[in-house]
Amino acid sequence: MDARRLVLASQLVSVDNPALVLSWWRLWLDDAADNCGQTGWGRCREVLSEVREWQRSATDGHQDQTECLLQDVVIGKLCSMLGAPLELLLELLASASSSDIRQMLTADCEARVRGSLRGDLPSLPLPLAVAITNGETPVLCMPESSMFSDMTKAITERLLLGQQQDVDLFCRCVPSRALWKAVLERAGNSKIGLELQWHLRQSSFMSEG
Repeated sequence: MDARRLVLASQLVSVDNPALVLSWWRLWLDDAADNCGQTGWGRCREVLSEVREWQRSATDGHQDQTECLLQDVVIGKLCSMLGAPLELLLELLASASSSDIRQMLTADCEARVRGSLRGDLPSLPLPLAVAITNGETPVLCMPESSMFSDMTKAITERLLLGQQQDVDLFCRCVPSRALWKAVLERAGNSKIGLELQWHLRQSSFMSEG
């Protein structure tokens, strides 16, 4: 059973037997955890999305139960699983209400990013790297900070050493003004730097003055 169908089943019995619903979800999550090595993390991201949506749309009679399901069962279980991808950890951080869990996830996410920048962990996907540097994720990355400088360096190196599709993808990710400026300064008048300047001239930033 996928997460969406389990939500629908849970809605039918949740008022009469909330404990049963929570037990269903614990069993579902245990199965998802056991099979992550074979099926990947897609089911875990799916369950977080589906339960989060149920919690947002829940009526007054279901608010407490769906909040308990989201925070204690789903987020609690996913946070305990080893090897979760950074994208999932960031989603958990954005959804968690517990200060202890948020503190733990913040430290883990920042450590993952810094490990990637050092080369100890795989490179971040370009869209995620841009989102972090734009300040769109809970990972603190302010202009003028060492994290921002390291991120812009890594992004620029990828663009200079990568393929045309990397430049196109970078532009589609809608970099912030600060990120555009930092990358252009690092790229200089190289072939990629000139191409990025052309892309910037076509962007909304220029039309805004």
